[in-house]
Amino acid sequence: MIVGRFMLAARELGLEGADDEAADLIVVAVQNFLKNVISTVISQRKGYKTRNTHFIYDIGGDMPNMWLRNSNKLYDPQGEGRVNLDDSTDALGLRCPPTIDEVEQSAVLEIACSVPNSEQNDEKLTIDEFYNTLLTHKNIVACHSVYAVNMERIAVMLSYPSY
Repeated sequence: MIVGRFMLAARELGLEGADDEAADLIVVAVQNFLKNVISTVISQRKGYKTRNTHFIYDIGGDMPNMWLRNSNKLYDPQGEGRVNLDDSTDALGLRCPPTIDEVEQSAVLEIACSVPNSEQNDEKLTIDEFYNTLLTHKNIVACHSVYAVNMERIAVMLSYPSY
C-alpha cells in the first residue's frame, strides 16, 4: 500500500515512479518512531533504569525511594563498566566484573529501598497519557509543524469526546 501511495504521489509530481526500497525505508522509520513514542509513554507510567544516561531498560522495575539514605548510592554493575581510566597516567586499566554475590546484594538493596507499588496499571494506553507525555517530552516529534498539528488534534479529541 505504501508503494501505491508513492506511485500516486510520484505521478502527481511528474516523477517516473517509486522504488520498493523507499517504501521499506519508510516502514522502518515509522516503526522506530512509534517505538520511541510508546516507550516514552510507558516510561512515564512505570519506573525504569538508564545506562549511560540514554539507554532505557528494566521498565516496570522497582523505583528507589529518593528519601531513603541508602538508595542514593546503589551499585549498578553495568553502569560502572569494565574499563577504568587512571587519572595519573592517562592509561586504561581493566576493571574486574562484579561477582554474583555483589550483584545479588545490590538487587536486594534496591528492592529493600524501593517504594511498594500497590496499584498496577496494565490497562491500555490512553490519549491523555500520550498528550501529557508529548507535552513533557517535546523532542519525540522532531518536526514542529507535525508536533503542533497533532497536539492540536489530541487536544480537540480530549475536549470534545464525540469529535
